[in-house]
Order: sequence, then structure tokens, then C-alpha cells
Amino acid sequence: MEKGGWKATFFVLGWLADRYPAEVRSIADSGHEVACHGQEHLLVSTMTPQQFQADISRAKATLEDAAGHSVKGFRAPRWSMPRALWPYEVLASEGFAYSSSRLCIPGLGRGTPWSETLVGIREFPALSAGRGWTAWPAGGTVALRVASLRRMERARDCALADGRPAVYWFHPWELLDDAPRMGGSPLFRWSRYARLDRLPERLRCLVLPGDRTFRMGSHLAI
Repeated sequence: MEKGGWKATFFVLGWLADRYPAEVRSIADSGHEVACHGQEHLLVSTMTPQQFQADISRAKATLEDAAGHSVKGFRAPRWSMPRALWPYEVLASEGFAYSSSRLCIPGLGRGTPWSETLVGIREFPALSAGRGWTAWPAGGTVALRVASLRRMERARDCALADGRPAVYWFHPWELLDDAPRMGGSPLFRWSRYARLDRLPERLRCLVLPGDRTFRMGSHLAI
């Protein structure tokens, strides 16, 4: 990312910051934003408000100690933010300013706001394409590697023409040739590892210095 002059938001797990504080500080010192991905990668939809508050409070404090700056952003693990207000109320009570925890806003189209503000928390959905129930996640991570480049460029250009940012997400390990691989079903392995070699070039084609793309990374998985 330094070669391209890009800056990203790294949504980091609290337990990773506990174990690797120097790496988290390095992210911040390189000019990137460190944000919160929860403490243990628990799904928001499976927690009570009290459990969610305890999880993000612990993670936020750990991340701020490691990064040396306040943490304002949150991303729900596995896009598990429910369509309810209570998670946003908890985020606001803990001092967060924004979330990027949804793949798209249902019914997204021209004239529809590209972000929502819920009880003081602004929700920035990831890049999507299509309209209504046909909307699909166009910002990553499988789409970045598998979909045709022309289709990805069309999704980006359509979003920018609508006044929406193109929010891309991916895992940092996807850029590493020697990253360890997990087992699992054929579909799981395909979704995680298909065409990984394409990702660096796709990012260079889609995210250019000087454009109006809102560049945002995904959680740091060291």
C-alpha cells in the first residue's frame, strides 16, 4: 500500500493487539487508521447488549493503548450487525463515531443516501452493486478476485457517479504468498483462496491515487 500511496483502515481484533502491540503501533505509525473488530471475533447478533459492550470496551482500550490514538471505527465480525438500534447505542456509549458493518443498504439506488446515521453512529456500508434484492457485495473479498475486472470497474464507477464512496475490504494475509491455508469444504476453500494472485493487480486497477475512492481495508489477521 505504501507503493501506491494508499491509506487504509485496519479493523483489528483486540486479542491480536494483546499479543502483537508493536505491529498495531506500526500500522498507526505508517499513517493508517486502526479501528475495532471486536475482542474475540464474536458475532454481534449472538450477543446481548451487555456482552457486546464488554467485548468492544475491552478491545477499544487495548487497541488505543497499542495504536497510540483514539479508536473511532467498528466493523462487526462476519457482517453480523443486526437491523436494530441497540448495537449502535452501545457503540455511541463507548465513544465510537462510525461503523462499516453492512454489505449494502437495502434498496440502494439514485436519490437514496449512501450512509445512515443511527443514534449518533454513522454507518458506511461496503461497496455494493445492483439494486434492491439484486444487490451484491462488489468491494471484496471474493468479488475482488473472481469477478471480471470490467464488472468491478462498472460497480465502482456507478457508485462514484451516485456520490457514494467505493469501500473495499480484504484481509492483509490475502496479499502474502506464504500465508498459511486452512482446511474445510471445497466451497469454503474456494471462497478464501480462489485467484489470490489477482488481488494485488486488481487493487492497482481499481484504487488509483487521486480518485474519489474511500479506501478501507479489512481486519488485520496476523
